[in-house]
Amino acid sequence: MSKIEEKIIEVVKEKYRLMNIEIDKLCKFINDHFNPSFEANQRSDYKTIMGAAEYLTPDTLMDFCQLDNFGLAKGDLETVLGISKSTVNKLIKEKKIHLLVKISLDRKKEVHIYSIPDVIKVHEEETLPAKKSIYSDIPLEPTDENIAQALYVINKSAKVSRDTKQKEYNNRNHSLCKGAKTRMQNHYDLKEAVMKKLIDENRMKYIGICKQKNKHSEHYLAMYRMCGFVFHLPADKSMYTEENNILSDINGLISSEKTIKVNVKYHDAIRLLEQYSGHTYKQCDSDNGYEYDPLDDDFYYCCY
Repeated sequence: MSKIEEKIIEVVKEKYRLMNIEIDKLCKFINDHFNPSFEANQRSDYKTIMGAAEYLTPDTLMDFCQLDNFGLAKGDLETVLGISKSTVNKLIKEKKIHLLVKISLDRKKEVHIYSIPDVIKVHEEETLPAKKSIYSDIPLEPTDENIAQALYVINKSAKVSRDTKQKEYNNRNHSLCKGAKTRMQNHYDLKEAVMKKLIDENRMKYIGICKQKNKHSEHYLAMYRMCGFVFHLPADKSMYTEENNILSDINGLISSEKTIKVNVKYHDAIRLLEQYSGHTYKQCDSDNGYEYDPLDDDFYYCCY
């Protein structure tokens, strides 16, 4: 069995592409092919999708391709085939990969879903140009300035994902909400790992502690400075004392807008911070220890 099938399944599960299928049809498919007693979760379509995904394997992938709306989005094609957006567009234009359906997400957005058998055929028969590396040729040195700029880049990216999560939650777009929350959490986990190491090495200066007041809750944040950049880490309420230098309150969320010009690019920032901290950007999501339902998210209104 080719690894292309494994890669396709990985992307389908990571991007929740089974959510494009009508729940009733998906359940009937699972009943007919794998498990006659499989039932929809009446409280959560998301949990139904996750249950159905357990039956998706390299051996069953072609069976799933019988389902209406089951396929890969255009961005998925880049990931699965390891090619550029322009190469993907060329394959679609030449009808080597066919469009299956256009799915409306809201009034302004739609996702195009493409044939998985076509993707496998292209992988087996076509010589495809490799996608250009997303990284600069020369890795960044772990200087204070480079690390500070890299932290600023991923910190703002986390907040962009936070805002996207809020928007998609309000729009009831389950998979987009989940994806945004995952990106946000992964960015914050990497940020925290880097900052803790910098603090241990005395490369960050502690400024004080403040209270962040949101619509639904209050949080406490410890503030640090490095090379002119200011960063926060979650803090325990017990630290909110005069001896820890209480700062002015923060009302609402910290903006995701970039107000400082930096020279570090996003992917170079991720690589630098991973190498410095030893923490992998994507490792946190699989170790949460709980099932996440985008429509039952008490953590929704966070984060700093």
